[in-house]
Amino acid sequence: MESMEEHLKNLFMERCRANEQYSLRAFAKSIGVAPSTLSELLNGKRSLTKKLRDRIGLSLNMAPEQIAAFSAKQHGNSNQVSKGLDEAYNSLALDAFYLVSQWYHYGILQLMKTKNFQSDPQYISKRLGINEDEAKTAMERLLRIGILERRGSDLVDVTNGQTTHLRENHTDAQLRDFQAKALQIAMDKLHSVPIELRDNTSMTLAMSKSSLAFAKKEITKFRRTLTKKLEQFDEADEVYQLAIALSPLTIVEDSEKKGDSKNEIL
Repeated sequence: MESMEEHLKNLFMERCRANEQYSLRAFAKSIGVAPSTLSELLNGKRSLTKKLRDRIGLSLNMAPEQIAAFSAKQHGNSNQVSKGLDEAYNSLALDAFYLVSQWYHYGILQLMKTKNFQSDPQYISKRLGINEDEAKTAMERLLRIGILERRGSDLVDVTNGQTTHLRENHTDAQLRDFQAKALQIAMDKLHSVPIELRDNTSMTLAMSKSSLAFAKKEITKFRRTLTKKLEQFDEADEVYQLAIALSPLTIVEDSEKKGDSKNEIL
């Protein structure tokens, strides 16, 4: 399992891939440490204290048990883990955090459905545009959580493609970060992928806040229906990500202050 230092290194590389102008100084600022301190941590020239680990963990929106999991990994002594958190629980909490914090875990699960898939880190890294270490670690994590199983030389998704976020182990901030990354990927592909291999559209409409619950249900229904229809086409050869956003452009007024009805259209 990765240490906090390894996680920081992978997170920094991921942000650099998304933005070539991203700097170590910007990353250090985002997690509340000095650039020199971060540089020493990433290069193995400085030990990570518990106080600093806790501070960085909070800045990355980690839950307390996820931070404790990093602490347990670092010291290698189960007696130093917070009371009530055994080694297995810590491992699951940390694995679950990684699952939602890096998009390529879901990318691997979908890549497995494509023709000519190879359960090899080198192949996966080339197809998803990540490095081999990330691919290997992600595969091991999916195996540890129990989403994947090894059957001979093959990897098998035991969820039959029905994997979703382990929400009980995540904060709202972590889930927001996951969606932000999905939108960032869509923005990157907008500039790098020919239009015949993608679709980017939008529309603006006037609507009532009371219809938002109905809209969410319809969007969920649309996503699932579209997925089923697309899976009926020829054998899959690529992995796509569908990101839908329905966001207010106006400053939403507080309906409680205005005494409006809270009834929603279902």
